Amino acid sequence: MQAELVGLHVTGCRTLTSKSGHRPTAIQTLGLSVNLPQTQVILRDALRKLRNLPDHAGDLL
Repeated sequence: MQAELVGLHVTGCRTLTSKSGHRPTAIQTLGLSVNLPQTQVILRDALRKLRNLPDHAGDLL
C-alpha cells in the first residue's frame, strides 16, 4: 500500500486516510500518477481485495 501512496505524493496529491475508500482510490490513480499499465492496476486492486477478505468474512458461531 505504501507504493500506491508514494505514487500520489510524487504528483503532489494525497488521499484522506480518515475517509473510507482511500486505498482503492490510491490504487486506481496509479495509471495516471506513475504510468503503471492498467493490467498492473487491476492486479494490485485484486490483491488488495484478497488481503482484506479475512477482515470482512468473520466466523459465525
